[in-house]
This record gives sequence, C-alpha cells and structure tokens, in this order.
Amino acid sequence: MARSLLWGLALALCVWFSLPSAPAAVATCTISYATLAFGAVDTLSSSSNATTTDITVSCSDISNSTVSACVNLGSGPEGTADSLRLMSSSSDELEYGLYQDEPGSTAWGGVTTSGLGDAKSLTLTASSGSASEDITIYGERCRASRKRSRRVAIRQPSP
Repeated sequence: MARSLLWGLALALCVWFSLPSAPAAVATCTISYATLAFGAVDTLSSSSNATTTDITVSCSDISNSTVSACVNLGSGPEGTADSLRLMSSSSDELEYGLYQDEPGSTAWGGVTTSGLGDAKSLTLTASSGSASEDITIYGERCRASRKRSRRVAIRQPSP
C-alpha cells in the first residue's frame, strides 16, 4: 500500500556574533521552510526514497559585516531509532535520515539530538543590516516501513 507522507521540521536557530571585545547587538533571525515530502512510499520495497526541501535563514538588525548561525534539526515528534528519525501514521512507522548534503553522507542533527549528526554552521554576510541564505535539506527514507510492535495471537489450523 502506498501513502503520501509529509514531514514538518522541528528547527532551532542559535546566533552569535564574532566581535572580540565589544558587546554586539542581538540580531533577529527567522527560519522559513517548506514541507519535506517523501511522496508515495511502497512499504514492501526495500529501496529508498530521496527528497529535498529548502529552508531560508534570514537575519535583521545586524550591526557587524557577518553573522554566524547554527541550524539544529530536532528529532521530531516521533523520536528516533538506530540513529534515524521516525515518522508514524496509524500503526505504521517510517525510518528516515536528514542530511546536509547528498543522502547518506553528512547527517544533520543538532546540539540536543545525540546520534543524529551535527548542527549546520553558517556565516552570513550582511548588507544594509540584514542577511539571508537558502539551504537544502536532503531527506532519505532509509528502510522499509514496519508495523509498531504489538502482540498478535497466531493459531494453528486444526488438522
């Protein structure tokens, strides 16, 4: 059975400035993103589905020529298993990974997502007090979906 699955990102953004001695003004930064969609997933297939989505990091009120940011991707509402994120629908689970580059290469996680990879660091160049950068997130369904564990009684037919 194929189903269309959508994924919303749990994001956190930390921003800091690199002035060595003078206090820096705090920039205002936001992240906007589109949904990461795996499309139709064949739960009987062991092949992977790869997809991408873009996020935009935008900062304003920048008093320096650059601003540094780290983009953390959380584990999501369903949690993790075996260094992968989980998505569920009804009693089905989907294991997937998020990457900073091509799927399977550099895992993308964050400071609070142990085992999922590191946060992505950016240095944005400011122009007229603001800066913006688009980043691609690579997603890959890593394994065939599986049923959540539950007990099932199996009866042998009578001879």
